[in-house]
Amino acid sequence: MVNGKYQMPTRKVKAPARCFRCGELASIFRTHGDYGFCKECWNTHFVRGTGTELEGTDRTREVVRIRDRHICQQCFRHWKIGERRFDIHHVEDCGNLTYAYDKIGDISKLRTMCHKCHINLPENIMKMKFRSGNVRITNPRAYKVIRDWQMRTRGY
Repeated sequence: MVNGKYQMPTRKVKAPARCFRCGELASIFRTHGDYGFCKECWNTHFVRGTGTELEGTDRTREVVRIRDRHICQQCFRHWKIGERRFDIHHVEDCGNLTYAYDKIGDISKLRTMCHKCHINLPENIMKMKFRSGNVRITNPRAYKVIRDWQMRTRGY
């Protein structure tokens, strides 16, 4: 009541926001974390061919790919529709728990890379060699460095 008169409650009108993917000023269809998407972008990037939506880490990884504009951050190659989707690389190594670290709140530690660049990173080459079990190390200094790396990544 203002000055003895009833006043109608005011409603906050939500202003249209920009789509995180295309940048168009439109009504936001769905959000993921702080990122809003228009209906067209949501259906293009977050709905599989079977009609089901991406969930959890798959959805977070797609947000990272969109943020990086589907460009490999190592060789700057553009992703083309029909190709294998680009990999998501964790800047800070988190060992075998990569899926546990894909949280929408902290995508700053994730980056998009094509499969060729991702597989040829030194830490990934080292992981593949040790998983195969057929690596012989003769240099004692290199053995110590690799052993320390194994201890760090396995949490010993």
